[in-house]
Amino acid sequence: METRELTKEFQDKGMVLNSFDANVELGNIYAIKATNRQTLIDAINEYVNSSFFNGTKDKNYLHVELSVEQLGCEGCSADYATEADVPYQSVPCTCGNPKHWLIKYDEEN
Repeated sequence: METRELTKEFQDKGMVLNSFDANVELGNIYAIKATNRQTLIDAINEYVNSSFFNGTKDKNYLHVELSVEQLGCEGCSADYATEADVPYQSVPCTCGNPKHWLIKYDEEN
C-alpha cells in the first residue's frame, strides 16, 4: 500500500486530519482525534505492522506532541510505553486551553 493510500485510510478513520477536514475549527486543536481508544489502538497497530513503519522496538508505543505557539500553546507531549498505557479518556493539553487536546475521543470509554 502506498503512503498516500495509508494516509487516506487514516483520514477516513479520523486519525489524520487534513486542512479540509470538517472537524477542524479555529480554536479546536487536536494532536490526535479518534472515535475511541480502540480505534486509536487499531490504527497504531495497523501502522506499526505496515511496511511504512521504520521505528525500533525500544521506542515508545505512542508519542503525542502538540505545539501551536501562534495560538498561545507552548507545547505539550506525552509518551505511552505500551498499548496498555494508552489512556481511556481524552487527554487535554497542559496549556490549559479547554479546546487544545493531545488526544480527543469522540466516544469516551
